[in-house]
Amino acid sequence: MNVHIVCEVGGTHVLQRMARALADETGWSLSTTPDPAADVNYFLPYLSWQPVGTRTAAYFTHLETGDSGKATKWHAVDVRVDGRIVTASRYLAHLHGSRAMARPPVDLGKFTPERRRRGPTRTVGVSGMVYTTGRKGEHLVEMLARSPLGRRLKIVASGRGWSVNTARYPWETMQEFYRGLDVFLCTSLIEGVPMPPLEALACGVPVVVPVDVGMLDDLPDAVGVYRYRAGNYDEMITALQGALDDVDRLRQGEEMHLPGFVAQYTATNWAADHEKAFGAWFARAER
Repeated sequence: MNVHIVCEVGGTHVLQRMARALADETGWSLSTTPDPAADVNYFLPYLSWQPVGTRTAAYFTHLETGDSGKATKWHAVDVRVDGRIVTASRYLAHLHGSRAMARPPVDLGKFTPERRRRGPTRTVGVSGMVYTTGRKGEHLVEMLARSPLGRRLKIVASGRGWSVNTARYPWETMQEFYRGLDVFLCTSLIEGVPMPPLEALACGVPVVVPVDVGMLDDLPDAVGVYRYRAGNYDEMITALQGALDDVDRLRQGEEMHLPGFVAQYTATNWAADHEKAFGAWFARAER
């Protein structure tokens, strides 16, 4: 089966990294345009879909209800493709026909724990690009920064658009951002994965994550993972305080267990999940 991946190439955006990992593991071709000679064109993500005279599949990242254009595109592509991949099971119910989950690929060779001396002030970090839809929950970070707890912390961000001290870390040094944190905080309301909490755990950093967002509910209920209802500020503060209270215990060696929470999220499994689904959908059709 000749599969061609359609995605932007040449950069380090998360989707481009996911596409490259899939191509490297499977040997599938990859470019910014469809291949009319392929058996299957796989659009990563669904927003890149375009008509092509082959069977098609798409990666449906997340259903962005706050953006009518993207929501309309989601539903339009859903009825036009032959196969649908998601990384968060909650989106399976919003799709029709052949659909499957694939575990997202974390670079576990890049994101590894590193012991270092830390100062007396706890450092909490957030990451990502803030959008006009507010789906990153940046208002929660603003509220935290103004709170009594926030004034006792050093709050930093990697990415763009945050109201706190923000820097654009190049992909090559992103692991250094996580390793400089005591706790990673995810404030998102809508996500497809998201990758930063997984990368932080791989670096041995405890995470505070929202419930019912992306695939984060798949993380274990264990010391090092602290949960709150998405968008609920008071619960977020309680979860963050719990994480901060546990920091000293984690520093004594438990942080080395945190990468195990994300050990299954590899490029190999990302590819295997695709190959299993595509084999069921498209190899059967060939026979």
